[in-house]
Parts: sequence; C-alpha cells; structure tokens
Amino acid sequence: MNKIFLRILLGLVATFIALGLFSTLVLSIINSVRGEHYWHDLITPYFEDLVAAEFHKNNLMHHEDTKVLPSGMTFQVYDEDEASYTEDRRLKAGQVVVNLDEAFISAKVLVSLLTPDNVPEAIDKPVNYVLQLQSEPGGEQVYEFIAWYYTNTLVQLRSINRNDMQGFKASADTLAKLFEVDLFKLDSHLPADSEYLLETLVAKSWAKVEEENSTRLYIRLPSGEIYSISLPTPFSMISLPVILFLGVCAIIAIALLAYGFVQSFDKRIRSIETAASRIARGELDARVTSAGEEDAISRLGLSFNSMADHIQRLMYVQKEMIHAVSHELRTPVARIRFGVKMIEDCQTPESVQKQVKGID
Repeated sequence: MNKIFLRILLGLVATFIALGLFSTLVLSIINSVRGEHYWHDLITPYFEDLVAAEFHKNNLMHHEDTKVLPSGMTFQVYDEDEASYTEDRRLKAGQVVVNLDEAFISAKVLVSLLTPDNVPEAIDKPVNYVLQLQSEPGGEQVYEFIAWYYTNTLVQLRSINRNDMQGFKASADTLAKLFEVDLFKLDSHLPADSEYLLETLVAKSWAKVEEENSTRLYIRLPSGEIYSISLPTPFSMISLPVILFLGVCAIIAIALLAYGFVQSFDKRIRSIETAASRIARGELDARVTSAGEEDAISRLGLSFNSMADHIQRLMYVQKEMIHAVSHELRTPVARIRFGVKMIEDCQTPESVQKQVKGID
C-alpha cells in the first residue's frame, strides 16, 4: 500500500506543479492580451481625435512646436524597415498600433503622408511621419498624455466660448460623453489628501489618483481651474473568467490523473482475472505476465503465480500416479483375462476349479 500511496502522492505533486506552470503561462498570455486591449482602448480614441482634427498638420512642418507635447510623445520619420509587416499594414490603414512590453508601452499612428505638392525642397521624396507615445509599464506617460489632451481641449473650448459659459459647459459635457468619462470642475470639494494633490498640480499641472475601482486624473488649466476626469477601470490581473477557466483545467487534469491510476490498477487486476479464467478452463500454464511494481497488486500477482505453479505440480504428480497405477494393474488384469479364456477351454470340472483357484 505504501508503494501505491507514494505513486498517487508523486502523481498529485507532479500534476500540481504542471498546473502551476500552466496557470502561470496562461495568466501571462491572457494578461498580456488583456493589457494590450486595455491600453489600446484607452489611447486609441485620443489618437484618432488628434488625427481627425488634423493636429499633425499644425505641428509636423514646424518642429519647434513639438516641444508642447507631453513627455514620451514625439513626431518622427516612419521607417518601414523597423516595423513588422502586420504593423506596417495596420499603420498605413490608419489604425493605432499599441505594443505592450515588459519595458514599455508604445502607441503609434501614421499622421501624415507628404505628397509631391507639399514636400519641402530639402526632401527628395514623400516621407511618412508617425505620432508616437512611449511610456513606462505603469502608463505614467499615457496618463500625462491624456491629461495634456484634456487640458489643451478645454483651453480651446474656453477660447471658443469665451463669453458663453453655458456653451463651454455644454461643449465640455459633449467631450465627456464622446470619450465616456466623468468630467467635472472642482469647486470647494477637494478629495482626500488635497494638499499633496494641489502641490502636484502646481508642479506639473496634472495628477493621478488611484481609487478603489478606477483611476482619476486631475488637471489644472492656465486659468487655475481644476477638473476631475475618471478613466475606465484598469483590468484586474485575476478575473473571474480566468479563475473559472483555470479551475476547469485543474479539475480536468486531476480527473485524467485519477483515470490513469484507475486504468493502471484495473489493467493489472484484469490480467490476474484473465489468468484465473484460463486456469479454470484447464490451461494450467497460464500466469500473470505483468505483475507490475512492488505493491499490493504485484504481490497478489506473485502469490497467484505461486499458487498456479503449485496446482500445476499437484496435477502433474496426480497424472504420474495414475499412469503408474494403470501400469501396475495391466499385468494382473491380463492374467485374469488369460485365466477366463482358459476356463472356456476346460473340459472337466476339476480343470475349471483349478483355473478359478489360480484366478483367485
């Protein structure tokens, strides 16, 4: 029993180790895809709006203006040789390409294709440019870019609706609905730790606060107004569907392990059953051919083989004894038969009596 227990224990340990490695791999792959989707969905609307608003046309040909861009965001010449085939096709189709790596988060979009009509004299052929944002894994530069976007957009809306506060508020509400965020101006109601928040806003005009189920940005306009922006809830590294999926995989793995053990034991017990049936049919040379490892079932197989050997020896001895007895009986039987024949040939009672005496 100790051998069987050890096999089951080692099998369970190996299964749990394999499940751990498998779960780690699955979580890594799934979270990589989910993270890429999260950052793609977060960044893409703002990139697309910049391109749709022809933002690049106001900045591309005047590189000194790019200093107003947030950190991590640049215009640069697009080099097709550095991009993969899929990335090149997606960029030229006008899509925003987001790449998630352990070292950075990168987002880029093709923002301008210079045609022969607007190519500067210093450039011999049309050149593609991309607007690129590169951020640390935590997304610090991404949040700075979003804060920069809202700051510039609100400043432009304030300039357009300079004497119409209702129009400005309606435009800000439209902006919030467009990007599905909660955008409102802070008056006297400041969040907790407002001293740190105000210091950060003074230092860099924006601040990020991680809340229980969301991320909130605060921006300070040049006029001194402070706005709050709630961003989509970041994805959790552990989610219910992933846990359910891994749980189902664990149940299936343990069920397969149990099935393997049961099948192994069943096969070995069936071999003993088959040998017993053959012996019952008279095949005394039947043996358990695969006794297996040194455990209870193998010992049962060895005991069965020993019993079968003993039975075969007994049957052999019995057969030899029967042959010997048969041989010993042939001579007297033959003599009796001869005596009976002689009686048939006797002519007188005296000779018959003599033969009967001899037979007796």
